[in-house]
Amino acid sequence: ARSTALFAGDESNSAFNHNSFISNSGRITLSGADAVGVSLGGNDFLAPWDLDDASGNIAVFSFENSGTVTGGADTGPLVTFRNFNAAGENRVVNAPNGSLLADLATGGVAIEGTNGGETIFNFGAIRGDVMLMGGNDQYVVNATQSYEGGTINGGTGTDLISLSFTDGEVGVFDAAPLT
Repeated sequence: ARSTALFAGDESNSAFNHNSFISNSGRITLSGADAVGVSLGGNDFLAPWDLDDASGNIAVFSFENSGTVTGGADTGPLVTFRNFNAAGENRVVNAPNGSLLADLATGGVAIEGTNGGETIFNFGAIRGDVMLMGGNDQYVVNATQSYEGGTINGGTGTDLISLSFTDGEVGVFDAAPLT
């Protein structure tokens, strides 16, 4: 049976949606076949983030990681969204000191999205596949990010990669993992 470290977003909540918000500043270590780190429901609370929106619209995340989530051999995704809400967006921020570290030897998945919209802000370290599937997805990075192994796959839809560097800041983003 598949085990899950953190599960949020039960559709039987009082608002009858899957809104779920988790913040990790500690350590989550996965072991066992198909074990999942963080499993979140879809959000109708978060309006899709617009890169051109000067107001930011970016104070809340489905999953905020400033800790470490590590996957062992043959584990499932470190972060997965179970479903989506067409009017909302699933959103992850991996902070500068955050790490999502899947096992590369067994094809580990760091983040698994849905056929809805997801926005991933990677300012820390991600190792493993980022599989966003269908929908209009965004992957935002800055100079503090690192990405190792696997692929970043937006799936179908209109997908966007945003390099967010400040004036005079030197940053490197390797586009090779993009599919």
